[in-house]
Amino acid sequence: MNTSYEERHHQAPRAPALENCFDPATGALTFGDPDATPNWSFAGDFPFKIPQAVRENIRQIDAYNTDFGCMPKTALKCQNARHLLFMFCKIESVPDEIGDLRQLESLCLGACRIRRISARLGELKQLKLLHLSFNHLQTAPASLGNCRELGTLDLARNRLRTLPASLGALTELHTLDISDNRLSRLPDIFASLSKLERLCLDGNPLIELPLSLLQLPSLKSLSCGDGIESPRNARRFAAACAERGVRLVWNRNAHFT
Repeated sequence: MNTSYEERHHQAPRAPALENCFDPATGALTFGDPDATPNWSFAGDFPFKIPQAVRENIRQIDAYNTDFGCMPKTALKCQNARHLLFMFCKIESVPDEIGDLRQLESLCLGACRIRRISARLGELKQLKLLHLSFNHLQTAPASLGNCRELGTLDLARNRLRTLPASLGALTELHTLDISDNRLSRLPDIFASLSKLERLCLDGNPLIELPLSLLQLPSLKSLSCGDGIESPRNARRFAAACAERGVRLVWNRNAHFT
């Protein structure tokens, strides 16, 4: 069927072939353009077949600006992958098969509209970095507490009202970002996080800041910026931070009461 010039001009560019996306020297599969607006839509997988021999050699997958609808099926079969990154890719849920990627060390799923994460995420015993910011999560799976090697956890810009108590088991955690959620209280999970250095709480309607935070021996930076207007114990907390030498970033419009 003939198409007009306008129709041809606005058609999405042809998706690249596997050989243009996979680097056998590094084991990296890169799909999409991080600087482009979303222009591809595929039903749950990449637009090319990846032979098993290639899948076994994939160590890293970076995908950008693609509407997959769900986690690409082929990506969940790359059981030797160490790093997965999907940015601005419509995914909506992280399925049970994520637990099969036992070698995974970093998982970055930013701005993917994710609403649900399988509890099998907790089977990723090698996971050191988890980024789930700018999604639609209302809860975080309690199984996260089983990822004992986790050092960085980013749950910013979601819709969380509570945090699972199991996060207290993440004794290797050094960076925790839970900013811009809907948390009014923090659970009593911090006593065991002896390696926590950086904590971001900005943008939560917190009623009170637990003084137990200041008992963390490694804490160096605590951000309580925009959105935290006037916790009940703000003045006392700020004074305790100053005494401890903890760098406190506070909303300049906050009223200490």
